[in-house]
Amino acid sequence: MVPESVIWILSSRCNLSCKHCYTARFPKKVLEKKVYEEVLREILSLEVNSIGFTGGEPLLFPYLKDLLGMVKDVPRVTIATNGLLIDRKWISLFSSMGNLHVYLSLDGLKESHEFLRGSETFQGVLKSMELLEEAGVNHHVMMAIGSFNYRESGEVVKVASELGAQSFSLIPIMPSGKAKGTDLIPTGYQVIEAVERAYQASRDLPIKVDVWCAPFVKRSLDLQDLTVASCRLLSNVDISPTFDLLLCDVIDVKAANILEEGGFLKALEKFSDMDPDPVEACRECPIYNFCLGGCFARAYMEKGVLDAPDPLCPFQEGGYGKGNTGQVG
Repeated sequence: MVPESVIWILSSRCNLSCKHCYTARFPKKVLEKKVYEEVLREILSLEVNSIGFTGGEPLLFPYLKDLLGMVKDVPRVTIATNGLLIDRKWISLFSSMGNLHVYLSLDGLKESHEFLRGSETFQGVLKSMELLEEAGVNHHVMMAIGSFNYRESGEVVKVASELGAQSFSLIPIMPSGKAKGTDLIPTGYQVIEAVERAYQASRDLPIKVDVWCAPFVKRSLDLQDLTVASCRLLSNVDISPTFDLLLCDVIDVKAANILEEGGFLKALEKFSDMDPDPVEACRECPIYNFCLGGCFARAYMEKGVLDAPDPLCPFQEGGYGKGNTGQVG
């Protein structure tokens, strides 16, 4: 198996303590630089199309600059950041990499964003976007959709576009980590409304809208230029800070551990054996061949198995789409 992309959670270290964080569950220990470089060399040997670095806050990772120096020939490199640590030195490095795409979190308008991430964080993200735009660095916005901010997506996509973002990605807050059991989790219908609001607002703007981790929206919103990812078409590999290959970074279902197996390539052999199966209960759904049952990570978190329908999908019989955790009405 050669994955289309590799997403690497370098460390759970962060300068914030967000209410919906799911990576805080990982230890903060960082190993010697050579360990990370050896793993990255193996990944590069596969000639993957995309490598993403995330956290925690990846700009706090002590070897990030070294790793970025190794991936200049990868077609697409991404960094997912809260944006608050971007300064002129980072801008100088980022602008030297034409293949780099910086993804910043903007989780609503000021009140909603700071409700999740803390006071005085909203303007910091906007300032970083201004710096990235001035330097010509490819940048994008991610918005975590919750029960409290889903009606703001249309306004947020306008803000993102005004500051030069190339795309706007929506992802439901997951019932994992700090958000588990809280009333932050949106309903399936709220996710659909958030996507529709963002899409309608973007139609006359130079920005595209993507949907992550909610393939069921395609049944309600069959919009030709709306990009929707399908969770069960497993094409990327998530690496945890402890070097586990995870089926998804929000659940602790590991295929193998890179250090225990003696390398990334050996661990990858076990990863392909853990593909989540399509959900037979969803076979009559008109988008079954695309969705295949939806988010297996939510199924695992809510129902304890990977081969159950996505609990957030409002179209499944007996589903939780109208309030998937029982916390949201």
